[in-house]
Amino acid sequence: MKQMAIANQRNYLVVESNEFIRYGRYSLTAQQFNILAYCVSRIKPGMEEFETYDFDLKDLCAVCGISQNTKNYANFKENLEKLANMSFWWETDEAHELHRLFENVKIYKRDTRVSIKIDDVLKPHLLNQRENFTAYLYENVLVMKSAYSKDMYRILKSYSFQGEYEVPLILLKDRLNCANEYEGRFDNFRKYVLDKAMEEINQYTDLEVSYKPIRVGRSIQKIHFTIKPKEREGEVRAMLERGIVLNRIENEKNQMRLEGFEDNE
Repeated sequence: MKQMAIANQRNYLVVESNEFIRYGRYSLTAQQFNILAYCVSRIKPGMEEFETYDFDLKDLCAVCGISQNTKNYANFKENLEKLANMSFWWETDEAHELHRLFENVKIYKRDTRVSIKIDDVLKPHLLNQRENFTAYLYENVLVMKSAYSKDMYRILKSYSFQGEYEVPLILLKDRLNCANEYEGRFDNFRKYVLDKAMEEINQYTDLEVSYKPIRVGRSIQKIHFTIKPKEREGEVRAMLERGIVLNRIENEKNQMRLEGFEDNE
């Protein structure tokens, strides 16, 4: 895949309903997030039905900025298999509902092609969004290493028009699907989830975010987030930071070609 095509795909928009972002609960790894967002970014405006998306894992590696090798192809296939078997919880006023993310996943045996179809239950949240939705560049989530950072960015982006977001700590942990992992001391949740998310969001995306724990008595009960769009200078800096990370493999290849050319002179 040519570099221009790679850059174009990284700049596709991911468009999701705010309801799906805020209330859908699923536990994904960073790579699984990248795969799901890649599929959603390929949805065209005006579509009434989900298409089956066929793509080559070589191209996905290029878009993700990782090496095209057997190990990475195997990792993608393993995560696709997990996504195919994965369900997510959807909370309504009346019940907790269990749904699937993908209706069909096909992994070809003799090459690196795959095909994916998103489950129709997600049509109200991913197709023809006209109000109460959030749109962001695919590369904004692609570049972040932490799955919590990717998810936190989506949540804060959906509230960015308000400039702030306050949430009970227990609900935030539940939404990020980490209530059991970080059931104890707040310090661990702060260090490995909140601080990491703030660092990556501020470094790589179009948002400038911060948070303040709110105590009730001696315990922390809520988290108050402040959310601002970056000024032009900050947005350009974040774009350059994303480019450094995502183009690392290609830059290393170019450097090797240059060194080989110089050696032959």
